[in-house]
Amino acid sequence: MDRDGEGLAESMFSPGGSGPAQTEAQKEAEKRQQILDEYNMKALSQVVNENELRPVNILRLNVLGGEGKFRDSFLKRQLEPICSQLDDGGQTLTVSKLLKRIDLVNMNLVKTDAISNMGCQLAVPERQPYNVFNPDLLNLVVNMQIVPVKKFFMKIGTNVGNGEGDGYVKLQWKNIFGGGESLDLDTNISSDEFRLKSSRSEYLINYSCPLFNLPDYKFSSVFYHSSRSIDYTSFHNQAIEGLTLKLSTNRLPMENKLNHELSFENLVRSVDLRSSPNASYRNNSLITDYFLFNSGHSFKSSITYSIVRDCRSSRYIFDSGYYMRMSNELSLFSQNKFVKTCFDYSKAHRLSKDMVFNLNLKTGLIHPLANDLVHPMDKFQLGGANDVKGWQVSGMGPKQMNMSVGGNYFHALGLNLFTSVPYFTDSNFKLHFFSNVGKLTNLANAGNILRNNGVSAGFGLSYSHPMAAFELNWVVPISANANDGLRKGLQWGIGVSFL
Repeated sequence: MDRDGEGLAESMFSPGGSGPAQTEAQKEAEKRQQILDEYNMKALSQVVNENELRPVNILRLNVLGGEGKFRDSFLKRQLEPICSQLDDGGQTLTVSKLLKRIDLVNMNLVKTDAISNMGCQLAVPERQPYNVFNPDLLNLVVNMQIVPVKKFFMKIGTNVGNGEGDGYVKLQWKNIFGGGESLDLDTNISSDEFRLKSSRSEYLINYSCPLFNLPDYKFSSVFYHSSRSIDYTSFHNQAIEGLTLKLSTNRLPMENKLNHELSFENLVRSVDLRSSPNASYRNNSLITDYFLFNSGHSFKSSITYSIVRDCRSSRYIFDSGYYMRMSNELSLFSQNKFVKTCFDYSKAHRLSKDMVFNLNLKTGLIHPLANDLVHPMDKFQLGGANDVKGWQVSGMGPKQMNMSVGGNYFHALGLNLFTSVPYFTDSNFKLHFFSNVGKLTNLANAGNILRNNGVSAGFGLSYSHPMAAFELNWVVPISANANDGLRKGLQWGIGVSFL
């Protein structure tokens, strides 16, 4: 493998865009260059089509742009598909198979998050070595130009909204040891009603790397701290500090394969029932027996296995594909022993050019072991703008002293119809018509899960952004239980998932 790249004088990447004060001569030159590029692409496609079955021999592989940025063992592993001169059947490579292997190398480097761009050039030497046994053999020199990712990234900012303000810092250190390693530091501190009293803080340190230089397998070690104030039940402060180790596959959606993840989680959590200095918006100043019994510190150690398949065209409002995730958690080495199963499914179907139907289904079940009680922070909560609309946040399910205590079983179904906004058909705003069905309970009888379900319906406006989605809806609860916390009328939500 030669990294110097003899005979390649120019970069394979042309600068994109032009300055604001562009002259007519520059515009004309860019136009001529565009025509030339289109001609070259057509000529290249014609040459490839005419020679796609022609056997090739790689004389030399030059890697440019990565000098001193990668370990030899890491780079060699990613380039293995090109370095091999034979195909899977033991035959000499053809032009078409070589191009597919170049795409595979690009995919491998993208998976490891070690590059930001890659280009490739196939050069034919002026003097072709003659092969007596295979006179049709085409000898090539493969020149690869890679652009490594930036090693350091830092972002600092603030968010203000809904009577709250927060500040965040995000740091990234990528390709630390030249093998696709990454260290991420995220912090977020918020205060409520601008009184400078912290109501939520989060700190996360995540170190991840490809496992044994394999792009399809990833190891992660995550240390985190989180604390927040809870007011949808007995007012209290929750805090979590823990370490999670993960082994996972790293398949891209285009590969049409399942992703698997095995994680080992160890954490210490606490429930602090000190009274609030300021009344919460629900005025939940009383303390229930359930939270009093579970107050203080507790240790949790669990193993979780999950499978994920995501082939959606978009993360939020999508018009094709589906999303499926199933996870099973086993907690044995802690005070609260249980088995927890969750299942999420989303499917899209395009009804017409401007109309898309989405179906979303979520369900989960916790089975306590040895008659142990389930900790409040392990139980399910349901209700709010991001799941079953028409209810307050965690407004569904079992209550104690009219305050939510969570449940051991839940299911939620969302039927959504998205249409384009008149006169804004190309925007990310969509008209939204929906109906939600859900139930949260402490499961005692399987026959009860289909009875007394909460039902709501409404319409509104949705906005899809690459980072999050926003919904503003008018919603009406149709069916509810007597102790549910309902919210009729306008309801808005922002987040990364909606029912």
